[in-house]
Amino acid sequence: MKFIYRLNIFIFFLLLPTQLVYAASASQALTSLLNRLQSLQANFTQTVMDGRGQILQKTSGQMILQRPGRFRWEVTAPSKQLLIADGQRIWFYDIGLQQVMIQKQQTMAANTPAALLSDSPNNLTKQFNVNFLMDVQGFYLIPKDNNALFRSITLIFQQNQLREMRLIDKLGQQTIIDFSQVKLNPAINAQTFRFVLPKDKNIEVVKG
Repeated sequence: MKFIYRLNIFIFFLLLPTQLVYAASASQALTSLLNRLQSLQANFTQTVMDGRGQILQKTSGQMILQRPGRFRWEVTAPSKQLLIADGQRIWFYDIGLQQVMIQKQQTMAANTPAALLSDSPNNLTKQFNVNFLMDVQGFYLIPKDNNALFRSITLIFQQNQLREMRLIDKLGQQTIIDFSQVKLNPAINAQTFRFVLPKDKNIEVVKG
């Protein structure tokens, strides 16, 4: 029994450096992929499910992002919503509710898929432990901070282009985002990330 115990301990310490190299390689591979992404344009379908797999919400729209920290996430169906970040502030415009919410971008860092993707790859790998997925080109991210909003994030690529993103929050609620018609590094007009407050006097403005 002592021999088996010692053998197990030996194997554990023998494999430990390999596991560390594997983790480092996953971080490096993800950083390399994301470093190619300076701007991105795509259509998306977003499905939100509860812990039992029941669909709570399904939306679709278009997104545009540009590093560092600028993005436009526009929901077109079933209702219209707009999320814009210019690197300093984030505007969330719910057209149906006629409400605009404004927050400093730092307070919402890493709280939305677009914010995660538009952030520096180095910041992303500092915040998450990165592991390879099996059988597909993808990565499984676990936050290093126990107070993080998400329990895990999965990024799936096809031919080095982002195709799917899965996020699981602390309550077990899962968000799956499928990307289509992906354009890598398109030229983007700076006005894309500028929010113009509607002139409608009935619109409520909430500052966070």
